[in-house]
Amino acid sequence: TAIRLAVRGGAALGAERDAGLVSAPAELLAEGTEMRAALELAEAAESAGGSVGAYATPDHTVVWAEGLAGKVDELLGLLRETALSPAFPEAEVALRKENMLSELALRRGEPSWLAGAALGRLLYGEHPYAVPGPSEASIARIERGALQRLHRKLFQPQSAVLVAVGPHPAEEFRAKVDPVFSGWAALPDLPAPPPAAPAPRSAPALSFVERPGLEQSVVAVALRAPKEDEPGYESLLVANMVFGGSYGARLNNDLREDKGWTYGVYSNVDRRLSVGVFRVQGQFRADVTRKALDAVRAHLKRLRAAPPGADELARAKANLATERLLSFETQGGIADRVLHDALFGLAEDHIDRVVGRIQAVTAEEALAAARRWLVDGNLAAAVVGDPAVLKTLSGFAPVTVVGPDGLPPLPKK
Repeated sequence: TAIRLAVRGGAALGAERDAGLVSAPAELLAEGTEMRAALELAEAAESAGGSVGAYATPDHTVVWAEGLAGKVDELLGLLRETALSPAFPEAEVALRKENMLSELALRRGEPSWLAGAALGRLLYGEHPYAVPGPSEASIARIERGALQRLHRKLFQPQSAVLVAVGPHPAEEFRAKVDPVFSGWAALPDLPAPPPAAPAPRSAPALSFVERPGLEQSVVAVALRAPKEDEPGYESLLVANMVFGGSYGARLNNDLREDKGWTYGVYSNVDRRLSVGVFRVQGQFRADVTRKALDAVRAHLKRLRAAPPGADELARAKANLATERLLSFETQGGIADRVLHDALFGLAEDHIDRVVGRIQAVTAEEALAAARRWLVDGNLAAAVVGDPAVLKTLSGFAPVTVVGPDGLPPLPKK
């Protein structure tokens, strides 16, 4: 049996100064409750044939439990205990802060993360989605009392979604759930939903992050895309698969197989509650950084110029259908899919109909989606590379040199 409990509010809940605080609760929920320590909680889950944990997305916080079908009562109890009765032990809070600082240092050494941070600033502006993660200052502000207050605000029944996948009939499972959560009291103040996403860019822009000695530049390009519940979403999924969504797509065939510039370059459509994003990323030899940017732009122009061929279209739809079916291989995968659809406000039968909707996309509809969304004026780009690369970027788009958090560096005193 796989069970998920999600509430509104995740890593993008607060302003930049609170990025550490809003990122920490999910990591600490399973690190000890009011009834037992972290090891005891893990042992109890193991005795039920599984495990329990939590994670945060930009928009939601999710607690999960998985185990034997015959232990569903125990799993529900552990889920409730983890979600509603965390202790946030001082020692675990201190350890988590230390780990967050170490993780931050590691991330700042990863060119791919730096590219994502810079790209997020261009895409989202002042929106919380733009914050790439906790800073040293926001981590320092984390303390047990603030975690407890945030947890009480987040975990309220009126914003919760519970999903379970297993052999139990729905009514039988509901009869088990109701007494477990019957005492969960609501509070008057729910966390506000994320603010509406900013309007798409009206002109291209590029941010550059200097990494002296980097032999391979990271090139990332992004454009705004529809949300999952907007018209044309499935059509753009198909267009993306033709463009760069698989190993055999146009982009990788050209830049890896034909030109030998990279070990791989791919694109995807990222889904968030307030906005969708079409994103391309790859690592390229430093000497072809500008050529790689120009090639991505040229392939986008080609995608907008003519519909995909019949073979391309068939492969794209087959790949998308296979991806969807593979996500249903486990109970946990099904639970995650159903939970996602519920949190994003999709129709109850979406899970059953989506493959058919993808298969129904025509070449002309894929072309229309590319023309609607993947327009050059909407383009944001980020490059992480050796300082010598910077001079080659002139003319692609207005360039701003930024620091590791994606923001322009402060003037030197």
